[in-house]
This record gives sequence, structure tokens and C-alpha cells, in this order.
Amino acid sequence: ITVGDLTVSTAARAVTVTGARLILTSAQQDFAGRPPLEVTLEVSINRRVTPLTVIVVHLKASSGVDDKARRARSAVALAQHLSTLRGSVMIVGDWNDGLTRSISGGLSPFPEFEGAEWLTLGLEQRGEASSVFGSFIDHALVTKDLIDRHRSTTVHDLRAARPDARTTTSDHFPVLHVFTP
Repeated sequence: ITVGDLTVSTAARAVTVTGARLILTSAQQDFAGRPPLEVTLEVSINRRVTPLTVIVVHLKASSGVDDKARRARSAVALAQHLSTLRGSVMIVGDWNDGLTRSISGGLSPFPEFEGAEWLTLGLEQRGEASSVFGSFIDHALVTKDLIDRHRSTTVHDLRAARPDARTTTSDHFPVLHVFTP
């Protein structure tokens, strides 16, 4: 599913897409003209169907004071939206900032998300990078009911296998999250 520059890919046999829409469109300025894509799915594992909502974000880039403020407002809007949802929810994508320290300096612009945890916090705290720029800016936030099923999160630095990845693919590395049924 692709809307604008946001894409969600799934394993076709295990996942059924039941809906997709752009959300928080009234805050397009804060989202740099890229409102989040919300995809509702039914995940089928061992004949058990579980609903899952995935929200894909690409927040405002750059390190200026206004850029950081726009990311902060976007995150508040996401937190408010998340509080209206029930069940398993993941918010993933290019948040364009750190969780422990902002790329603009100072503290992270992201508020606490009640009932959710960052899967990528540990990787950032260990100094790993999710982009060629050396910072960890691609994050996954999941609701607590998914935490018990979370097994691992890893970043795949493609530079050794694909030196031209920055110009042919992306300047961000794939971040893989593994869950068990």
C-alpha cells in the first residue's frame, strides 16, 4: 500500500488489509505535508486472526528550531490520536529525531505516549544508527499489548553489502521488528 511517499508492505498470505487512510490531515503543516498513513490489518497466524493498526510517519526533517517544534506538535497529535484507538497499534517510520536527545540539541521533542513503548529506544541508547548520518531517527512505538510478543529489533546497515544504497535505495537503514504469535 503506498500513499504519497509512505509505504506499508505485508506478507500477503498472513495479512489482510482491511482499511487505509491518511490521518491528522488538519496538521499537514506540522507533518511537512506528509500526514500519517493509518493501515488496519488482520494478521492470521495459526488460524487465529488478530487485528492490528499500523501508522506510518515521516516527520519534518532538519535541525532548525522550527523543525523541532513541528516534530513536537506532530508527536502530540499522534499521541492524542493513539489515545482514541483500541487494540494492537504500531507507529513506525522516519521520526527525524532522537528519543533521548534531539538532533537539534537538547531533549527529544517527543512526549510520553501513554500505554505505549518505544521498541527502538535501546538501540539508540547503545549508539546505533538508523541512517547514514549516524543518528537514530527511525523509530517504532507500540502499544503495551504488543510488548509481550516482541522478540527483537535490529537495524540492517546496508552500506557494506550495497555501497550505493544511499543513492539507489535510501539514506536510512531497514529496521526489522520481530514478534511471535
